[in-house]
Amino acid sequence: MNWEDRGARMRKNEGFTLLEVIVAIVVLTVALLGLAQMILISVEKYDFARWDTKATQVAQSKLETLKGLFSGKVETGIEDADLVTGDHGPEMVTLAAPSGTWGEPSDFWVRWQISDLSGGQKLIAVTVTPPVPNPRRNETITVMSQFAP
Repeated sequence: MNWEDRGARMRKNEGFTLLEVIVAIVVLTVALLGLAQMILISVEKYDFARWDTKATQVAQSKLETLKGLFSGKVETGIEDADLVTGDHGPEMVTLAAPSGTWGEPSDFWVRWQISDLSGGQKLIAVTVTPPVPNPRRNETITVMSQFAP
């Protein structure tokens, strides 16, 4: 084998053909489109999860307030109007956006229902809903608890 034949064979095998480049670009494009779709879905799911978390925090906060009122009733014997059997609310609750973020304040309607159980116990159901129908935030969150003296 002489040097000229070897050089010709190397030049023939160097680089990529146009067809290989086009196939590589198509494969890369499909992969990037799939990645972009995953990013959009994850942003949407993040928004849902963020709303659910805030709504749950509002419901738990209301339950803690009612628990404090119930403890006061047990100690003093005086029942607060918020603990009377029946439906209560709605109350508008606004959560401020965390400092240093671009988020907006979040508004929630809070309703709660009190049911009397035996032995002075109470069943409390706190429901949190968005104030404006929004296709991205249309679910209600309900948290239930039972208070016992």
